Amino acid sequence: SFLLADEATDVSFTGTGAIDCNGERFVRRKDDADWTGWQYERRHPMTNSLPRVVFLVGCSNVVMRGITIRNPPAGWSAWFHDCDNVFVEDVRVAANVRYPNNDGLHVNSCRNVLIRNCDIETGDDSIVVRANNRSLAENRVCENVVVSNCTLRSWASGIRIAWANDGTIRNCLFKDIRMRDTNVGVAMVLPQVGGWNAYDYGREATRLENLTFEDIVMEDIYARPILSWIAPASAGTRCDGFHNVVFRNVRSRGLERPLLKGRPDCPISGVTFDNCRFD
Repeated sequence: SFLLADEATDVSFTGTGAIDCNGERFVRRKDDADWTGWQYERRHPMTNSLPRVVFLVGCSNVVMRGITIRNPPAGWSAWFHDCDNVFVEDVRVAANVRYPNNDGLHVNSCRNVLIRNCDIETGDDSIVVRANNRSLAENRVCENVVVSNCTLRSWASGIRIAWANDGTIRNCLFKDIRMRDTNVGVAMVLPQVGGWNAYDYGREATRLENLTFEDIVMEDIYARPILSWIAPASAGTRCDGFHNVVFRNVRSRGLERPLLKGRPDCPISGVTFDNCRFD
């Protein structure tokens, strides 16, 4: 990590400055690069940890306001891991969309998070909410996350919720979000464990409940505006269901329709579409 805080209290990153991580020094153009995917790869093989610009672990009362994170080194811009009371406002993430895993803001196993008025452009997911507790002494719920009035552009997903064998994510609101030139708008995908996903997985059955997506506009979505699918249990993917998911006042223009697909032992229930349009 470039900046790390571990079990600290009252941590602030404020002002109008920029954190520039010289991302071009960490990647090289792929020999078989084309327009359909990431055109660059890391100069050094990926291990079980990606480069992080800002990494906050077990912290409380965190403020990040007014700064710009630019040119991250094919890794995550900011990761909030097992933190309480996080406030992110007026932050800009400017990442090269052709670098692999150039994510925006990761919220993992945190409580009481507010992200607002941010402009995020990334090569991978722009905003991620997860509950991967494999590195913690005990399992924690990720809850009470609000993201509002943000602009997102991503080569992957604008908003991604959960991943393989994450735990419980609940009581989250995504409101007044604008997305453009994005592969998937909202992704709730639980892939198989292992293979290309050899390192990034949790230790619980995933449960999503009480998620609301409201007043969202998506333009130029290259795949699906909403994508939810779950790998089979035989792939090692544990799941306890998705419950009470609301889409209200959502407008999308893209190439495909929404897809919500559960599995017999992991239902997707209580899904509401209220005043939505998908062109």
